[in-house]
Amino acid sequence: MISIGCVPFMSGGILRVLQANYNPSAFCSGIFSLLLRTLLFTFLVLGPDAAAEGAEPAALAEWDAAYRQNRSVQEFLDLERRMQDALKREPASEALAWRMGRVYFALGKRMTSDADKELYFSRCMEQCEEAIRSNAGSAPGYFFKGLCLGMRGQTRGLWASLMMIEPFRETMETALRLDPSVDRGGPHRALGRLYQDLPFFLGGDLDEAIGHFREAVRLAPDYAENHLFLARALLEQGRPQEAEHTLRPLFRIVPADASDPDDREMRQSGRKLMQRISSELKQQTVDAHNP
Repeated sequence: MISIGCVPFMSGGILRVLQANYNPSAFCSGIFSLLLRTLLFTFLVLGPDAAAEGAEPAALAEWDAAYRQNRSVQEFLDLERRMQDALKREPASEALAWRMGRVYFALGKRMTSDADKELYFSRCMEQCEEAIRSNAGSAPGYFFKGLCLGMRGQTRGLWASLMMIEPFRETMETALRLDPSVDRGGPHRALGRLYQDLPFFLGGDLDEAIGHFREAVRLAPDYAENHLFLARALLEQGRPQEAEHTLRPLFRIVPADASDPDDREMRQSGRKLMQRISSELKQQTVDAHNP
């Protein structure tokens, strides 16, 4: 190995070409500039996972897109098979592990039998725990582990659900500390739903729920579900005017001619909620004129 200026090269034809007309200062500056641009591209465009792990960025982007686009059980099973090969090559990859957990979460939600639901939610938790073992700061690992923890508890029945409240809360709060923007404000959204759904004697708190939903909207204002949940909580608290104002962006985010089934379902949920809000506003007007 022969070193030319700042960069080592193997001796041979390439070396002779470089030596024929070589400016060390310009050459080193050019190499440094190239390396810097490569690193910036890796971190800013492909994301930190690409720089930190061996997983190919193109594959990660492909799997992320498939997760967003897939709808059927078969599509997610096909995605699982494609990802399994990568996991065999890189069993300690945080980026792969939590993404596989996310696939199992999607499969669990789509299963019809409790046995299948429990199977996939348990696999989800195992993969997310692998992600956390690989990186104790894995916010997606904690987030999807929390989701699957809660869903598995629901599948096992009321008592199991009650036992999962505190572990779910702790896991989501950890994800929140690490990165509140995961899954478009996901930790705030999950905690908001927890505080909204729980009865007060188990820790339910509508003010706390609204606070979390507001943060989710702030972090991801173009995610329709955040607006839907905040509007529901505001209506439940007897604030229909605020609920109406909060809900309106949903109809901009999800257009009337949306082709995606999930988008159409979201818009339908928004319309139903707007009808409830309108009824409440009319009732308030009637009450105001008939004290």
